[in-house]
Amino acid sequence: MNIVLTGGGTGGHIYPLLALIPDLKKHFDNIYFIGSGGMECRIVPQYQIPCFTVQTVKFSRSDMLKNIKIPFALSKAVSHSKKLLEILKPDVILSKGGYAALPQVIAGAKMKVPVVCHESDLTLGLSNKIGKLLGATILTAHEETAKTNKDFMYVGLPLRDELFEISRCEAMEKLKKQGARFSGNPVLLVLGGSLGARKFNNLITENLDKLTEKYFVLHITGKQGGAAKPQKGYFAIEYASDMASCYAASDIVLSRAGATAVSEISALMKKAVFIPLSQKVSRGDQSLNAEIAKKHGAFVLSEDDLTIELLLSALNACMCAPPMRAVSPDARKKIVSVLVEKAKEHENKIKPPLLPQKSKSSTNEIKV
Repeated sequence: MNIVLTGGGTGGHIYPLLALIPDLKKHFDNIYFIGSGGMECRIVPQYQIPCFTVQTVKFSRSDMLKNIKIPFALSKAVSHSKKLLEILKPDVILSKGGYAALPQVIAGAKMKVPVVCHESDLTLGLSNKIGKLLGATILTAHEETAKTNKDFMYVGLPLRDELFEISRCEAMEKLKKQGARFSGNPVLLVLGGSLGARKFNNLITENLDKLTEKYFVLHITGKQGGAAKPQKGYFAIEYASDMASCYAASDIVLSRAGATAVSEISALMKKAVFIPLSQKVSRGDQSLNAEIAKKHGAFVLSEDDLTIELLLSALNACMCAPPMRAVSPDARKKIVSVLVEKAKEHENKIKPPLLPQKSKSSTNEIKV
């Protein structure tokens, strides 16, 4: 059996899919990944999985005029995806949602290939809403989401094994080899999201003198960059290929409130402060994720009225509080079980039934 995983653009649409690979290899002969040419092209091949690209465009909430070209670009992307799927011959498609997965969801539905969509947030994103309309099976990371529709299935979020397999000492040694010079202060891990956040990063770099009085700042800047110059008590990298080490080395995490980040940080029982992406530039999913995180022991700050004084106060209070409790269970076994079931159903449909074989002594033996 063959399976296609699809998603991309951000780590939240990539890493949960990659977390499934060890279990998928036990059941599927071939595993393929289709993205849109973003960071997935760099990450996925590290898992020895072929990664293909179907170019499409992202829906813009800040500049609606950009969306005029979406129907034309999407139509072209769906056509490209159909040709690719005809070659790969998947028995099931697993979408993590987002614009990078949408062409494969539409193409798969048109080709009568079973499509399974996993939703990490409390509410369905646009791609998964379209998948639902096209008959896709919807899996959810949150029980509240599943309760909104009797056909949804609550499974949790898949988490990578490697996040739990490294000790703090091992992690710090790895980071030291990359250039980190840890002080005796607690380690503050700063995550602006896989694509980065300029306003978020600027708040950190412009106030390093105050932050490094109490913390060693381990800053993952993301694609947009914005790192400060190397200095005592501060170490920055654009992209962390080894997030397990960054998490393990940290005493407290300051992060955006993407669903994957919230699930990983809570599962690792870290002390955490979340600053969700402003609803002015998003559909509001991070604000909902942050509220869930708050119920599980995290601190939450609003970006719209954020100051360094508020941030320092929250970090200090968080350091004195208990760590987070896990937001959702690891979903790998449940998700793989659904995928295998759908794939077997599809495989049985496309394979013609075997003709009953006659014995050699029969006078009605069929010769080919």
